[in-house]
Amino acid sequence: MIEELRDCAKIKSEAVKRQMEMKHQSKVLPRQFKEFDLVIRRSQMNTMDNKFAPKWSGPYRIKEVIGNKAYQLLDGGIIPQTWNVASLKFYFS
Repeated sequence: MIEELRDCAKIKSEAVKRQMEMKHQSKVLPRQFKEFDLVIRRSQMNTMDNKFAPKWSGPYRIKEVIGNKAYQLLDGGIIPQTWNVASLKFYFS
């Protein structure tokens, strides 16, 4: 009897997880950049001087697409690290 209750609870929890994931995925806007697109990147907390510092810096050019969601940026020279798509936005000039 206890095993049946545990199995039923596990099935319900999996259903709730899937429902939450589907709701989240329906609101996420997929972003993909191509080489030479102009983007701005989210400023890192340790480089911001105060709370009035700009939250986004840039524009930068995409130098290379690495995998599905990682990008190498250019700003005259190569920026040493890669950036995730969650930290980038399109730059419209």
